[in-house]
Amino acid sequence: MIETNAATDDPATSPAPAGASGEPASGPSELATKIYLGVFVTYVVLLGIGVFAEAFHIQWILSWPIY
Repeated sequence: MIETNAATDDPATSPAPAGASGEPASGPSELATKIYLGVFVTYVVLLGIGVFAEAFHIQWILSWPIY
């Protein structure tokens, strides 16, 4: 026989899922998160290109305006 606990079956006492309490969600939106991730990936790629150019003395890359 399966026993249930009346305290956990009561919706008034069970925890509400995130965002279901009527309060605005905290933190950045999904779109903002994607934008931040895109900016971060771009930064890392440019950083990698710059390190590669410095390590192998590739002057035409180092003459780009971004560097």
